[in-house]
Amino acid sequence: MESLFRYVASPSVCGYLPDRQWSLEYEYVGAMTPAEYLGRLRGGWRRFGCMLFRPACRACRACQSLRVVVDRFRPDRGQRRAWRANQGQVEVRI
Repeated sequence: MESLFRYVASPSVCGYLPDRQWSLEYEYVGAMTPAEYLGRLRGGWRRFGCMLFRPACRACRACQSLRVVVDRFRPDRGQRRAWRANQGQVEVRI
């Protein structure tokens, strides 16, 4: 992997739990193999373009990365009910 820049942001008010502090770790990469990318995903990293990021909070582990294997996903009863309740309420703009 070609790591070009790594940075841990200063703690600030958490975007999910406002009574807590959060910090994100960033890494800008120039090149990465599929195996390296999969390893990062399994390690809790996420990607936005060439930027990888993950929570780096000292006192909290509430944020959990979640990956859904789409071709194996089967909604449960509550998820189907929520989907039906939202049908017709979602506006798509192009």
